[in-house]
Amino acid sequence: MLKIIASDLDGTLLNRLHVTDSYILNTIDKALDKGLIFVLVTGRSMQSDTIGLKFGERPLYVISNNGALIKDTNQTILKTKSLPHAFIVDTLNKFPNLPMDFMSTNQTWVNADKKSYLKTFSVGKHLIHRMVLRIVNGFFKGKKFNATPEEILNQDIIKMNLRIPNPQTNALFLEHLKNHPEVVNLPFAEGIFEITHHKVNKATALKWLCDYLKIEYDAVAVFGDGNNDIELLDEFKHSYAVSNAIPEAKEKATHVIGHYAKYSVSKKIRELIE
Repeated sequence: MLKIIASDLDGTLLNRLHVTDSYILNTIDKALDKGLIFVLVTGRSMQSDTIGLKFGERPLYVISNNGALIKDTNQTILKTKSLPHAFIVDTLNKFPNLPMDFMSTNQTWVNADKKSYLKTFSVGKHLIHRMVLRIVNGFFKGKKFNATPEEILNQDIIKMNLRIPNPQTNALFLEHLKNHPEVVNLPFAEGIFEITHHKVNKATALKWLCDYLKIEYDAVAVFGDGNNDIELLDEFKHSYAVSNAIPEAKEKATHVIGHYAKYSVSKKIRELIE
């Protein structure tokens, strides 16, 4: 019998604007009313509910930062996994002018100003679309810009995010990561780096939560679409990739459903709980 529903957010559960709406929220409520546990499993930091998620006071478990942070329904921290301090030191020393997000459990520290940070949100010669720009601006809230290396190194950092539009710098950073096997890069899309401790991923975190709640893995349905969902879709029996998912994610999933923009995840959840 199904006991847990766990879903990625962007490109999966959320709508085409990367926010919730009444249909999505009503779907979650239906699952909760049936006595199921609902888990948000995301690469987002989820430090605040200020960018259209509107989950409100719903009793949701949250696995964020690709699995580096697990919170219960009261948003109390259950488990974290920090990045190695030596890796952060080496990265700041070798790439001092590269804008990066350094996530702690309650704050994001950025080693650049807003203007320099925003310039990284481009692909090749094309600047990001205005709609995406509005979403990006929503992420500004809660970030501390112009953070010094000393400030960053005094924090317990669980994840790093960055975008590198310059191909040469991108190649250098990839080589840098090869020299640090203690970390892993699991981005949700190409052109983005999402770095955590090498033992961190969404599947490991969800299994830990299942063990914590004493729920068998076969009683879990998972949904995803990106590179950071591959383990999740591979290691759970009831796994669903949306049709817009990357090929590797669809290959690992037990089932492939419709496009996320057509509310395929919400529709499948409603079907499963009826």
